[in-house]
Amino acid sequence: MSDDNLLRLATLAVVSGATKELYDDARKNTALEAGARVSVRSPLDGEKIGTVSMSDPDPKPRISDERAFADWAEKTYPDDVEWDFAILGSHEQVAAVLYEHAPELVKRIAKVSPHFRARVLEDSTDAGMPVGPGGEADVPGVSMSSGVPSLRVVPAKGALPVVIELMRERMPLELLAGGDDAA
Repeated sequence: MSDDNLLRLATLAVVSGATKELYDDARKNTALEAGARVSVRSPLDGEKIGTVSMSDPDPKPRISDERAFADWAEKTYPDDVEWDFAILGSHEQVAAVLYEHAPELVKRIAKVSPHFRARVLEDSTDAGMPVGPGGEADVPGVSMSSGVPSLRVVPAKGALPVVIELMRERMPLELLAGGDDAA
């Protein structure tokens, strides 16, 4: 391997590490409203550098209280509830006495079918609020949660030469680093 390539490799490692930290810090300190989209252009010649946007996720329903949802489904849509058992005794107790039909060691619990669960979540998504298949509002155990907006930066095609020129003219790495100790 040539000395030039080793120099290039080591230099890129230093620059890559430093710019990664600076990039992460700049992302953390960027405040855009949900749904905002901004094209960023070079102040030198107006060439596009990239686009910065903040997502605007739609609220999505989720089952936030399994027990309340199962109780509601059991009362309102019993055909969409499957039954299972919660074992209350220790494994040794259950193994020793289950064959003798010890009902105090098992408890019948409602388990909402996956199909019904998916239908309630889909209907709730369409309605923008928790609803049941019959249009019931305020389904117990179902809540709407908004996704967290996320920042996205998409570099423009061919932006590297524009950025290199901008750095030569206006933004040396020391300025990007934001301090005197960055050199």
